[in-house]
Amino acid sequence: MATADIIRGEDATFRIKLRLPNQDPYDLTGSTGVRVMFRKYDSGFYEANMDDVPADKAYAEYADVIYTAVTAGALGNNILLQFNGVYSIDTVVDNWNLNNPSNTVIHDAADGAVVPVASDVQLDQGVDIYQKVSIISPPVLGKISVALSNTDTNQLKPGNRLPVHVIIDKGVHPAGERRKVIIDAGVTVTDSPL
Repeated sequence: MATADIIRGEDATFRIKLRLPNQDPYDLTGSTGVRVMFRKYDSGFYEANMDDVPADKAYAEYADVIYTAVTAGALGNNILLQFNGVYSIDTVVDNWNLNNPSNTVIHDAADGAVVPVASDVQLDQGVDIYQKVSIISPPVLGKISVALSNTDTNQLKPGNRLPVHVIIDKGVHPAGERRKVIIDAGVTVTDSPL
């Protein structure tokens, strides 16, 4: 049986194979929703599902000024502001935006005329829109992908071979048709060694 190893406080992406009692893959064709339930640190349940997770904007802080990508998504992680100790905040930001009109940045400095000490400022933490749970094509193979952020994994209870519960809804009824499957996976959650 496959095992997903998760370190609490770190991003984790893994696959789960769903199968029927006769060992055949569970056909996910037509599924209206897939939810994966994990045991939380407080003994409750953490749910990951197929709802879209909104994109996050990339940002960086330097010399008490926050620089933020205008557009949310991973593209903002490519923004590199190069302060040379001569140009002001406004000049550096304006030059970047002029040369990169599809990936612009703003700042929250009270005075954009300030000239910071020379340094390169790389924006990060930008994330594209995604689903924490997605069906891997082709769905007849019964495989799903689970992508958890570090804040998600930090909630999970530590332990070896912890069970996960998968709930699948099918059909047009708002509540769907609940199906049970056998999960060919378990999760081992450990605390960060740092």
